[in-house]
Amino acid sequence: MSEMITRQQVTSGETIHVRTDPTACIGSHPNCRLFIDSLTIAGEKLDKNIVAIDGGEDVTKADSATAAASVIRLSITPGSINPTISITLGVLIKSNVRTKIEEKVSSILQASATDMKIKLGNSNKKQEYKTDEAWGIMIDLSNLELYPISAKAFSISIEPTELMGVSKDGMRYHIISIDGLTTSQGSLPVCCAASTDKGVAKIGYIAAA
Repeated sequence: MSEMITRQQVTSGETIHVRTDPTACIGSHPNCRLFIDSLTIAGEKLDKNIVAIDGGEDVTKADSATAAASVIRLSITPGSINPTISITLGVLIKSNVRTKIEEKVSSILQASATDMKIKLGNSNKKQEYKTDEAWGIMIDLSNLELYPISAKAFSISIEPTELMGVSKDGMRYHIISIDGLTTSQGSLPVCCAASTDKGVAKIGYIAAA
């Protein structure tokens, strides 16, 4: 299994890419998984509905929801001022929640505003099985706040799927893809696959000053 984030990417300021399977967070297997325990988009807080399993944990002992969203794709391109960020999330929501998010985002963008916030909660700690035979993080997204670079650059799509089935009350797994984001946070904790020793990825310079 190839490492997700390399030391070269971090030390040379290259774009950081994280990619997981859309349903990787729900099983006991050696594949990478990255999920967050809370998520708020444009003031709409999503419930914790996913029974996500941290790396090395026993899926048969899971008895409650632990995540609001699974991170399926993440791209962070460092910038001299702020980074450019794209993120794809998997969430278990009803169609009326999707509508609420779309309406709130639309009203903000129609006013050409960029004060819309996407707030991530705590991310899991056992994301990747390292070559030193221990689970550790790929990247710590805990309490990260994202916002649009500009109304023009920003885009969001929310698509329903049948990946985890459909509940009687209409809840289903949706894929939320968001582009044109940035953050005022200047760095993020990261870890390559060689060991569980943590490093820091510089993603914005003026932002961190």
